[in-house]
Amino acid sequence: MKFVDASFYLALHLPNDSNRDKAIAMHATLLGEKLVTSQAVIGEVLTVGSMRYSRDKTIAFVGILYQSVSEIYLETPEVVATANEIFSQVENKNIGWVDCYSLATMRHYGIKELLSFDKQLLKLVSNFC
Repeated sequence: MKFVDASFYLALHLPNDSNRDKAIAMHATLLGEKLVTSQAVIGEVLTVGSMRYSRDKTIAFVGILYQSVSEIYLETPEVVATANEIFSQVENKNIGWVDCYSLATMRHYGIKELLSFDKQLLKLVSNFC
C-alpha cells in the first residue's frame, strides 16, 4: 500500500510540472498497486490545480482519481489531533499542515510507502517514522 501525496498527483496533472515525465513513468509501474490518499490531499490537488492550470480540468482529473484510488481516508478527530501535534513539533516553517496530516494518516493506518515529489514531506516522513 502506498500513500499518494498531492505533489505526485499534480505532477501527473499539470502540463508544465517539472516532475511530470517522472510521474508519468512511475505511474505506469503502479498498475495493480493499492494506492491510498486522504481527502485533505484531494482538496490540495483541487486548490493548486485550479489556481495553476484549469478549474474544469482539475475537477475532471479529481473525478478520475476518485475512481482509481483504492481508498481515500477522511479526517477523523484522532488523526487531526496527531497532525496538530506533529505540526506543533516541526520547526520548519515550509511544512504545511496537510503534510503533517498526511504523515499522521500514514502512521494511523500503518502505511510505510509514500509517493511524493515534495522534498520537505519526504524528509518529514523519514524523520518522524
